[in-house]
Amino acid sequence: ELEKDIAYSPLFKMGLSYTPQEKFTFRTGYNLNPNAAFFGIGFLHKSFQINYAFEYKMEMGMSNQASLAYTFSNE
Repeated sequence: ELEKDIAYSPLFKMGLSYTPQEKFTFRTGYNLNPNAAFFGIGFLHKSFQINYAFEYKMEMGMSNQASLAYTFSNE
């Protein structure tokens, strides 16, 4: 993905998502300007989804993020 705001330099982003099984997903990505690397893993079981993400920015260091989601259905 290439993103350009008139007031800022262009931002180039790339990412990859791999699902080896229906329940697990692995994600990775990289940004240029600012340099940042990403890694994530997701787990899906019926209506529950758990995701974890790790980000490393050259200027700011590491950060982590986690989410838990539940999908309601009318079935």
